[in-house]
Amino acid sequence: MKIRTIIVDDEPAIISGLSKMLKQYCPQIEVLATATEFLYSQRTFKIKGVRPGIFGYQTG
Repeated sequence: MKIRTIIVDDEPAIISGLSKMLKQYCPQIEVLATATEFLYSQRTFKIKGVRPGIFGYQTG
């Protein structure tokens, strides 16, 4: 069973690196989408009907 997730970070390099690591080490995790702004991503993904199984965030 695939676990669906969205990656949101303000650094594109972090998004790219994390996506590659998940693909290599966690093939059961499917990255549905990525974004660099949290509020924008919430609106966009809600409109598109994207519903991740995992959604994490970092503060500070």
